[in-house]
Amino acid sequence: MSLPRRTRTWIWAGRIVFLIGVIGLVSHLASVGLEKADSLGSVVGALAALGALVAPYLLPAGPAKPEPEGPEPQIRRGIDLRHAQGVQISESGNNVMHNNFWS
Repeated sequence: MSLPRRTRTWIWAGRIVFLIGVIGLVSHLASVGLEKADSLGSVVGALAALGALVAPYLLPAGPAKPEPEGPEPQIRRGIDLRHAQGVQISESGNNVMHNNFWS
């Protein structure tokens, strides 16, 4: 599933949906009162949190990654100091240490 491009039409559509949601929320608060709207908001928030926790298990997984062909490339990790003649390590401004690895 690909996301739509962010064109002016999609941006304005999002703004209009947001505005409709705000108007609906204000009208709901005005009609039922804050006490009842607070309890309803708590229930809706709990259901939204539960849905967010369960959604990854209910939604289909994305497309599988293709297997690379051929041998896996070797990844070098860390620093190789086998042939180093000296290393300077500085932890802070004046804390400098010189290590010499001469045979």
